[in-house]
This record gives sequence, structure tokens and C-alpha cells, in this order.
Amino acid sequence: MYNVYNCNAIQLREVLHLGYRTGMPIYISGAPGIGKSEIVAQFAKEIKANFPNPLILSSIQPEDVRGIGIPNRRTKRLDFFQLGFFPPEDSEERWVLFYDELSNADKRLQAPLQQLILHRQTGDYTLPPDCYQVAAGNSLEDQCFAYELSRALEDRFCIVNLKVAVEPWTKWAIDTQVHTDIISFIKIKPEYLHYSLTQEKYESAQDERVLPTPRAWGKYVNMILKDQYASRTAKEIAISGLVGIQVANCFFNTLDELKDMPTCEEIINASRKKTPTALQKLLPKSTVGLWNVSLSLLNYCENTEHYKDLAKYLEILLNTENDLRPVREIAMLVLEKAIQKAPERGIDRVTLRKLFSEVTKTWYKEVGDLLNQLQS
Repeated sequence: MYNVYNCNAIQLREVLHLGYRTGMPIYISGAPGIGKSEIVAQFAKEIKANFPNPLILSSIQPEDVRGIGIPNRRTKRLDFFQLGFFPPEDSEERWVLFYDELSNADKRLQAPLQQLILHRQTGDYTLPPDCYQVAAGNSLEDQCFAYELSRALEDRFCIVNLKVAVEPWTKWAIDTQVHTDIISFIKIKPEYLHYSLTQEKYESAQDERVLPTPRAWGKYVNMILKDQYASRTAKEIAISGLVGIQVANCFFNTLDELKDMPTCEEIINASRKKTPTALQKLLPKSTVGLWNVSLSLLNYCENTEHYKDLAKYLEILLNTENDLRPVREIAMLVLEKAIQKAPERGIDRVTLRKLFSEVTKTWYKEVGDLLNQLQS
């Protein structure tokens, strides 16, 4: 484990932007399945850079980085032919190159990589000017057959240790339209997002071989839930093969609890009635139900009329006198994402402020800060 600060996904993206502006290569150390590749891809999109598929260093040889030497009869020298992964030397476009599984790579790769990372050259090849380099790998503690990097190679990078955190993952999952059942489940069982969190809470999980990861939830479980043809039994078997049988059983028990939740259409119809009681009656009693309904309604809203209904729903939700349910957290996250999605749905700033004016009056500090972001 590196003696550096841990960071979450949101903080890592900020560090990547800092690294790009300063020309400082970043090495991301972290457990498998926590989204290192996805975060780098999102960062590349944010800076509008070309992003080739990651170069999996554990599957290549040193000459693949240095270039294959071909004798040139005319010059009596070797011409080095590079992998198609590397952009043209004279490119004027912006590039992000991502070297994955660095810690699992052949140790002989470290020498050509040192030159590439520090001097931006290898063999006869030089990286184009606007080309940023990022690498990632696992630590020795992750039991992924990782090698220790040489001090010389480590010294070429700013090393960042990525730890999984539920809140950044939740926001990513909403943005990428991960199934609301998954997000709702993780919000009430955050220890099941990644096996490191599970093992911290349950000692029995230490010896289990199939354990949950953000990659499993966000990619494969998400696709399984959206499949319309597989039986319940097939889905249970497949999901247990991704997250383990204990977690899968807990997950499907939660899905059974969500079967009787009101639909988005029912909530919208209730919000359009003159009295708030119809809408109040539809608010789920359980925390997981409240998360599920709120996130489903967020995904459902596509125009100004829907946003009016969402505003009424949030007013009722924030004025709910209850219990231990995280009402404010749910409302604030839904509102934050609704504001972010508004421009792509054709809703301008003035309209947003009018729609959520009542919510702002009641919860000025929280909601006012969110709405003020529209002015930035």
C-alpha cells in the first residue's frame, strides 16, 4: 500500500484534470473492479480528448512499447514500428493514453516505460504534444498476481490510491442509467458495493471467492436485470455468480419488497390533483422503496410538465414528518441530478427556478446552493 492519501472517484477526476494541466502523469493504484478505467474514460470525455482502448500491459512484450525493429537497407539502421495504440507523432489533436494493469506487466517492460513516461519517447517514436499519459494497477495486497514497481518507474508518476465510496458511485450510476433497483439496494446496503466494504463489516466474507464489485453491479447485474427473456431462476443463478450467493439472496429479497411500489404514472397523476393527500399516500414507507420511487421518477421526467410533477413530489417528500428515513438526502440527490439533466431536456434556468421555488423556500440552504450552481 502506498503512503499517500486515499481518494474517491470524484476526487480522482479532479486530480486527473490537475495532472493534465500540469503535464504530470498519474498512476492509479486500487483494487480490481472499482472503476479505474471508467473514471479515466470519463475524464478523457470531459477534456474532449481521443481515448483509444486501454493498453493492457500484462498482455504485451517490451518490444511492443519500444517498437519492432525492422532493418533499413538504405540507412543501415533499424526503423521501429509502433503499436496502433499510439497516436501519430504529428497529431495536433488531444489524446489520453491509458496503460492498464501496469502492476501485472512483465518486469522487462519497466525500462521502456520509464523512458516513455518521463521523456515521452521510445525507440524512434515521440508522443505528440497534447498527449496525456495515465496508468493503473493493483497493489500487492489485492491478490491479483501484482509485481512491485521499481522505484525508478514509481518516481515518474504522481501516485493516487483509489478507494471505493458509495456516494460517488451512486451519482455515476444515476448518470449512466444503472437500473434503479441496484442503486436503491446499494443505498441501503452500502457494504455490498465492493468486497473490501463487505469484509470490513462481515468477517465471514474473508474466505469467500465470489464477491461484489462496482463493475459487477454497474455492468453485468445491470444488463441481467434489463434482460426481458431470462427467468427469475436464471437471473438469481447468474447474479450469484457475480456477487456471491449471500449478497444475491439479500438483493432478490429487496427486489421482492419493491414489487408493490407505485409507478411513475401513478405518482404523476396524484401530483396533479388539487390536494396533496393523494400524493402523500403514495410515498413508500420503507427506505429502499423511497429511494426506488424517487430515482425512477427522476429517470421518467423528460419535459417541463414532468418537472412540475417532480417539484410537487419533492415538496411533499421534504415536508414528510417521519422517522429515520433519509428524506433530505434522497430529495437533494434527486434535485441535484434533475438540475444537471435539465439543459438536455430543454428546460432553462428561469423555468427551473420557478418550478422549484417552493422547495427553495422550505429548504433554502440546501436547495439554494444547488440552484445557484445554474449561474456558474
